[in-house]
Amino acid sequence: GRVPGNNDGAGNNGGAATGNVESNRKLVQYSVGVAVHEIGHVLGVNSDSLAYFRHPLTGHPLTRRPFEVSTVTCIDGTTTPFTGMPGPQVMREGRHEATGHRYFEVVTPTVQRVVRNHFDCNNMTGARLENQPTSADCFGSHWDEHLFYTEIMGAVFSQGTNILSPLTLAY
Repeated sequence: GRVPGNNDGAGNNGGAATGNVESNRKLVQYSVGVAVHEIGHVLGVNSDSLAYFRHPLTGHPLTRRPFEVSTVTCIDGTTTPFTGMPGPQVMREGRHEATGHRYFEVVTPTVQRVVRNHFDCNNMTGARLENQPTSADCFGSHWDEHLFYTEIMGAVFSQGTNILSPLTLAY
């Protein structure tokens, strides 16, 4: 049937209606992707949760308890007191060999295994977190966009493909 107001002047009524359906489909896809990304943060994909990680087989905490206050230099260069700095089995700081830029990476055994499989590189020590200040987060709560462009938990939401990958599931 005809959709009122969608006549193109030549008696055709499919063009505008088809465009609206496609536009709505893209809007729904985008909205679902953003929702999945934000739900990921709510479920713990943020650096505030790193200190609470436990060994997958033993259940033992990977960060020493009780938490201690330490002074840390955040990814944006600010120095701040921080309670519960994630342990070295969870996160480590590194520097890019060519540029010298600092970054933090998640180095849990599961994340390390996923990254090594993904890049087919046994030298990878973990998955880098975004080193651009994308929030008030000290270490970063998104995967590095340069390495994980299509990942749903990247800092920049792609208009194309955003994948909930094994990397985020390993977090």
